[in-house]
Amino acid sequence: MKINPSLALITLCALASSARAEVKPNALFSDNAVLQQNASVPVWGSAKEGEKVTVTLDGKTETTVAKEGKWMVRLKPHQAGGPFTLTIAGENTITVNKVLVGEVWVCTGQSNMAFNFQYAANAATEAPLANNPKLRMFTVPL
Repeated sequence: MKINPSLALITLCALASSARAEVKPNALFSDNAVLQQNASVPVWGSAKEGEKVTVTLDGKTETTVAKEGKWMVRLKPHQAGGPFTLTIAGENTITVNKVLVGEVWVCTGQSNMAFNFQYAANAATEAPLANNPKLRMFTVPL
């Protein structure tokens, strides 16, 4: 039996891509994230259909099963603190480091929200005073 090399390569690529359906959290859940204190916090992402996903924060675990390539769990309310490690496990494991639980503020607006701090009149004076390792910022790309 003669095997067509092109067909064999295409078949191997297709098998490899289906085997690599990794659990992935939404981009919000990355190192240095902050989760809202004293509230049920949704954590979500993608995974292959039917994949069991387990999310652990500070020894507390929630589990779900991916449906239509998506999953979501709700972490129980947590007091302010950290840093913690957030672990998201399915067929692979994602570790999110230095996660804090505290106040999350969502700021939105028009051009005023796009203003870069470095251009403020007093940026050189204020920037060194803003040295707070528990203050985090996540900027959503345009």
